[in-house]
Amino acid sequence: MRSRPAPKFKSLQVVLRSRVFTVIGLTAVVVVGIAAAKEAIRQIEVRRQIAGLEHDIVALERDNANLEDLIAYFNSSSFQEKQARQKLGLKKAGETVVVIPQADTAASTGLVSDSTTVATGTSSESNIIKWQQYFFH
Repeated sequence: MRSRPAPKFKSLQVVLRSRVFTVIGLTAVVVVGIAAAKEAIRQIEVRRQIAGLEHDIVALERDNANLEDLIAYFNSSSFQEKQARQKLGLKKAGETVVVIPQADTAASTGLVSDSTTVATGTSSESNIIKWQQYFFH
């Protein structure tokens, strides 16, 4: 005699072959696929952000090194001596300071010869005439 399949097994086969199960299975596959695609996109974005941040780190480390060099220069005696000379007018023992007048200072004190013209900024000509002479003469 032939043995008949158990009724539970037959009902399971019917469910697995039904269209409803097929639609539910395909829906589950699509949902999992969409979730996987979103996760892949998110990972790509995270990698881009990491690369950008690593680039920023390199730039900041370079800036930090430049600032450390600048601090070392500011703490050096040569910089401090230069600043003392320029800002405070100090000199070393035994040095002689020579002051050379600038062009506008020389003009106001009369040290400029008559053939040399110095633009003092005060003129009787109007601004329009000055521009006209600038462009057309």
